[in-house]
Amino acid sequence: PTSAPYGTWRSPISSSMIARMSVSTEDVLVDPVNSKLHYIQKRPAKNGQNVIVGVADGLDVFGREWNARTAVHEYGGAPAVVHNNIVLFSNLSDGQVYKVDLLNGSTPSRITHKDKYRFADFTCHPRAPNIVVCILEDHTNAAPEDVVNSLVYFNIQSSVDPVTLISGSDFYSTPRFNSDGSLLAWTEWAHPDMPWDGSVEQVFIAAVDIKEANLHLAPFRLPRSRVAGRPSAISAVQPTWFNGNKLLFACDISGYHNPWITTVNEDTQTTHTFQSRALLADQLALDFADPSWWLGGSNIAVLDDSAALFAASRDGRTIFYVVSANGGHSEIPCP
Repeated sequence: PTSAPYGTWRSPISSSMIARMSVSTEDVLVDPVNSKLHYIQKRPAKNGQNVIVGVADGLDVFGREWNARTAVHEYGGAPAVVHNNIVLFSNLSDGQVYKVDLLNGSTPSRITHKDKYRFADFTCHPRAPNIVVCILEDHTNAAPEDVVNSLVYFNIQSSVDPVTLISGSDFYSTPRFNSDGSLLAWTEWAHPDMPWDGSVEQVFIAAVDIKEANLHLAPFRLPRSRVAGRPSAISAVQPTWFNGNKLLFACDISGYHNPWITTVNEDTQTTHTFQSRALLADQLALDFADPSWWLGGSNIAVLDDSAALFAASRDGRTIFYVVSANGGHSEIPCP
């Protein structure tokens, strides 16, 4: 290094140099049809580009002109999904949704066509995968108080604008279909509450009908029903379907986010009801959910029809529990 008087020497190591070297992995994307894995890699040296990479072949899904990021809720997260070899992702520069067919190596083709729209947290219908539900954040009116969030769906084989399913709350997150696509779960919350401030998020479910490639919520079978959570009082987060009619989530009614389960019952051919309960008979002084700083985070992974893996926090460390549908639980020993 060049010598210089005290206080004037310039180090060859800079913050930008360190940042360029810190390549990191973001979301892990699992194709539910064929179990193929992809992940999102953040590349600071490429102007912060987020690239979707295949695990099996190590190849990038798209070139340097694309960026799988979203600014929904400003903090972003959950910018992509993979279903049956089709990749859908939100491109940061224009906020639009693009499709890539992995089987033919196609370049990204634009699916949505509305300026000042942002999209995130995609979920494909399991029996009609061309129908995709996601969060839409409408910035047509630029003032922050005029930005509108909603849950919408669109058909990736048509050019029709996104269709609103649910609106009225300030924020939405985690739309998830059950295994046969007959039920949809999601979370929502409203100002002044925010997910990192305490108890705000609520879990809802609704029945779903698909007719002539259009998706409808079916209030006559199961109204838009709050499963758990209460504004500024009780938080319920991370809805994850256990199987066709059982929904896992974390709820802090005990003061800690512990595992809960809702069972949806089909009482008649046209009516559904549901029952919610704590999954553990004795609530643990552990949080089985992290604050929702951004979209797409999850502490829950379903192992099979009878058990799920939960990640909890204790003394600043992440620990794992296997929790069964009947309430049994065991900690996995970790170093």
